[in-house]
Amino acid sequence: MRMLNLGCGPNWQEQYPNHEGLDITNYGQIYYCDVLDFFKDGTNAPEPDIYDEVIAYHFMEHFNQDDLKLIFSGVYKILKLGGIFKIIVPHMKKERSWVLTHKTFWNEAMIKWLQEPDASIVYGFGRWSILELVTNDREDIYAELKKI
Repeated sequence: MRMLNLGCGPNWQEQYPNHEGLDITNYGQIYYCDVLDFFKDGTNAPEPDIYDEVIAYHFMEHFNQDDLKLIFSGVYKILKLGGIFKIIVPHMKKERSWVLTHKTFWNEAMIKWLQEPDASIVYGFGRWSILELVTNDREDIYAELKKI
């Protein structure tokens, strides 16, 4: 099973030892680059349909809507059919979601929108079904999306 951690951070090997890492800072991970360049130019990106799982924990909120389209479509491309994309983002009602480094603000409706045909056909986010969608006591949204 091949897995990738987007925005892996410095403790990626301890927290997710079975995942390959990607980060803009060099922590010894397999991909040392900006995630937007990773998906944009294709020179660093892996072949299509090779990952079973991609995770992005406390990462996606740092990107604007155009960047998210690139990330979602890129993840969709590298995931195998039936592969899982796991996301954790702060809910927009959480006070810490409004820090200046965050460029998008998330709620459950945004995640649910990813299942709609327009998300894929019109906007290019990929075709997803939601396996799990939970807002926890810390007001973080956890979503598991399946590539369909």
